[in-house]
Amino acid sequence: EEKSAAATRQSVFRVIAAGQDEVLIIVQDVTEQKQTQNQLRESEERFRALVEQKPVGICVMQDGRFSYVNPKVCELLGYSRAELMAMTTRDIPILPEDLSFAQQRRKDRLAGQYVPPYILRLRRKDGSLVYLETHVSTIQNQGRPAGLLTVIDVSGRLLAEHALRESEERYRTLIHTLEQGVLMLGADGRVVTCNAAAARLLEMSEEEILAAPADWDRWPLLTEELMPLASGQAPGQVTLRTGLSQLGTVLSLRLASGQLRLLSFTTRPLFRPGQPQPYAVVVSILDVTETKRTQEELFIRAFYDPLTGLPNRALFLDRVGRVLSSARRADQLAAVCFLDLDGFKDVNDVHGHAIGDELLRQVSNRLLRCVRDGDMVARMGGDEFTMLLCSLQDAADAIRIAQRILQALRRPFLCAGRSVLISASVGISIAPRDGTGTDILLRKADVAMYQAKSQGKNCLYVFEPDPDASSDRLGQA
Repeated sequence: EEKSAAATRQSVFRVIAAGQDEVLIIVQDVTEQKQTQNQLRESEERFRALVEQKPVGICVMQDGRFSYVNPKVCELLGYSRAELMAMTTRDIPILPEDLSFAQQRRKDRLAGQYVPPYILRLRRKDGSLVYLETHVSTIQNQGRPAGLLTVIDVSGRLLAEHALRESEERYRTLIHTLEQGVLMLGADGRVVTCNAAAARLLEMSEEEILAAPADWDRWPLLTEELMPLASGQAPGQVTLRTGLSQLGTVLSLRLASGQLRLLSFTTRPLFRPGQPQPYAVVVSILDVTETKRTQEELFIRAFYDPLTGLPNRALFLDRVGRVLSSARRADQLAAVCFLDLDGFKDVNDVHGHAIGDELLRQVSNRLLRCVRDGDMVARMGGDEFTMLLCSLQDAADAIRIAQRILQALRRPFLCAGRSVLISASVGISIAPRDGTGTDILLRKADVAMYQAKSQGKNCLYVFEPDPDASSDRLGQA
């Protein structure tokens, strides 16, 4: 007898065998079940094939144990699959410092809360440390909840980040201990880093510097000669625009306090691979105010007379050499005048050396007023002075200037309330007629000056070559 039960997909038959007991046979259609099992098995095989090849660790935790680990987990921890599958959560080699944190994350997951990715430190089987970034979610496994964990080895990244932080800390420590100011400019010209020395040099706080707009024209930068710096010509701007370093560019800066400081700027561009323009520029700033002042003082001591402030013998000889070279190229004349004061020893003897020194200073001022722009007056020592007269048309030009000098020195000098009279004897040599060497011109002017003294002083003599003799002669003017 067949009973229809479509819902259960089974049939019941009654079989009668003569003289035998009845047998009831039940037949059930399991096609769909087998199909489902096959599909499940195929799905599990695909899942395993997928996760077994994953470059990240994947494991399933259920009832405090591993129910599945892929090969990457074994590789990360250094244990075999059998060893891991035998472990409980208590056996997992999490560092003690991270254990309570891991337990709290597990409780949050079991409570249905979202657990963001976190990093755990585990001890590998060989004792080394591994940092695992852990992503966890809840899944159903055999009808019960389980934890699906994806773990990624971030040891290299964390070590690199740690090394970067250490490097940055060393960099910050270094630049903040430097005596020279350091600024880093971004590609837009804004200051992105500065040290305490830069803030001190610029008389601004670090916060003010970092908050300032990318406009170097607002800084009152001047050239070393105190001329306004052209727009866009600050060293950092030039390097950002050209990609070229600037080495020791000296500029003047008027500070908020009113002080004028000389600062040396050195820049270095920073490039990314394959990019022609710098992404940043490091600017080093050094205060060279005192250095420049010292250099100027040493230069003045070496090349200027301390009493009168006039160039000394060394600077005069250097200038004569350069002027003679220019005069030859321009086919022009130049003259060297040698002047000696008449009776200066008597002034010292009668009035004292203080009056004599004051007289020398006043004589220097009168000589400077008698010569032209481009000419040079120097003190050779004692009461001897020299003049270099440039760009002359003829010897008469030199004679006129020398006569003007003699007239100026004949006027009385007022020194410390005393009237002092004095005169001078002047000798003149003309280049290139009398020679083209500095020493020979100076010697001939000196000879001419002594000839002027021998003729009664208070006059000038021009050295002239004798066309009729092998020796030179002197001509009085």
